[in-house]
Amino acid sequence: MLTELNVTTMLNFTTAPPVGGCPPVGIQLEGLLLPPVLTIDVTLGLLGNAVALWIFCFKVKKWNPNTLFLFNLVIADFLALVSLPLRIHSLLVGHWVFGDAMCRINLFLMFSNRSASIALMTVVAVYRYFKVVHPHHRVNLMTRRQAAFVSLIVWFLMYRILTVLEFFLPAAILLFCSVRIHSFLRGRQMGNPEKVRKAMRVCVAIVLVFTLCFLPTTVSTLGIWFITSFRPWDCASFYSFTQITIMLTELNVTTMLNFTTAPPVGGCPPVGIQLEGLLLPPVLTIGVTLGLLGNAVALWIFCFKVKKWNPNTLFLFNLVIADFLALVSLPLRIHSLLVGHWVFGDAMCRINLFLMFSNRSASIALMTVVAIYRYFKVVHPHHRVNLMTRRQAAFVSLIVWFLFFYTSKPHTPSK
Repeated sequence: MLTELNVTTMLNFTTAPPVGGCPPVGIQLEGLLLPPVLTIDVTLGLLGNAVALWIFCFKVKKWNPNTLFLFNLVIADFLALVSLPLRIHSLLVGHWVFGDAMCRINLFLMFSNRSASIALMTVVAVYRYFKVVHPHHRVNLMTRRQAAFVSLIVWFLMYRILTVLEFFLPAAILLFCSVRIHSFLRGRQMGNPEKVRKAMRVCVAIVLVFTLCFLPTTVSTLGIWFITSFRPWDCASFYSFTQITIMLTELNVTTMLNFTTAPPVGGCPPVGIQLEGLLLPPVLTIGVTLGLLGNAVALWIFCFKVKKWNPNTLFLFNLVIADFLALVSLPLRIHSLLVGHWVFGDAMCRINLFLMFSNRSASIALMTVVAIYRYFKVVHPHHRVNLMTRRQAAFVSLIVWFLFFYTSKPHTPSK
């Protein structure tokens, strides 16, 4: 209901059932209430957006960057609104009748509202901030051409903006914290030089582990997106990037990708378990063995050797838990690769996917939290963040788990 009113996604008209066996939630309450509500929404929304577009096109004499950003915001809302009539029809008849291509276009238009609107509203807020608070900053010298370029970047990235930000935003935070810690320690020359070198080795190790674990899958995923968007006829490149992504993804213990990757528009058949079926089982077996052994040792140290738990210890403990959850899901994945298909039923498939998805998102978030906490501990020792109690650290950890369990849970359409 709320999703429809926010004009974001069709959710395949069904919601995955819980393990307990409740039937799928289809067009029950929404089928009764949403059509009239959405009809009013479309009528008023299209009218309001038409007036706004008319004002922008015929009444605004001088376009500045802020005007251009607001114009793009109206366009984003308009694109979502024009997709709603087909959605209303599908709610009334109970199913989608306009074919796969129109379904994809409709979904894209609906998704464009949320991603582009959030990004453009952020751009407007940042621009107004510099205009008011820092009137002499060079940002205020932005030309209309530069503003148009910024808007194009927003539209270009909106489809993959979450995938991009999931890696690059935490990476930027990690890098910033590590560089600031390094500069602070070198500038102050405080304490034992060996302790300073040890602290720097820890910072470098965190950045390297983060980059090695998460950069390859991000780059290969963006490569697939680039091929499907701009070279849909290039099946050879599509297959290569897909196999690389699946391999890297499996080795990084993140997601099963449902054994297939959606083909580009050019018509390449789905990519199944080709190269990964040969190479991954022995590699993953070694990974599971060593990983479970290492995590078991880490958990033993946390449970029996750590005498005093501080917030940093608690965050690292949760990081170990995230890795452990992903590792225990791998034996079933190895079996499915060996036999060529999944044999453990739908419920176990969902649980397994859920455990595998928990690793990437929770690990990235927790590593970012650790980096921020260490940054305040070293660079701003008197900041109130350093007064964080174990209870508050546990609450932060729970928030991370809740957010990433909720946002990273895989969607498997009902059969």
